[in-house]
Amino acid sequence: MAHTPGPWTIGRKASYRGQSYRAIIQAEAPQWLADIAWIPNDEDEEESNARLIAAAPETAAERDHLREVNAELLEACQSLLVWYRRGIGWAYSAGDMGQDEFQAALSPLAKAESAIAKATG
Repeated sequence: MAHTPGPWTIGRKASYRGQSYRAIIQAEAPQWLADIAWIPNDEDEEESNARLIAAAPETAAERDHLREVNAELLEACQSLLVWYRRGIGWAYSAGDMGQDEFQAALSPLAKAESAIAKATG
């Protein structure tokens, strides 16, 4: 989804017909982007909403970055699970662990694989 590039900032406070509002403007080339919801007699909520809206471009950029990091972590987890499964398989087949230990070692593996499957669809 395309939007006006950030950063955005909060414009000066203004009023119309007795109700105050704040405009959201593009910080580097000041141009009006939007008026936020008009909230009569609640300056704290008005200011909070303005700050939240003005932070939208940075929030979206951080979300995109976290998606990339999450994909890298997911790939690393999947690789580790492959090695974990092989390791417990080797230990079991070499007689280094009994059936109960083997089953106990598989339990967290199954939980992790289930969580990854749920997360990836």
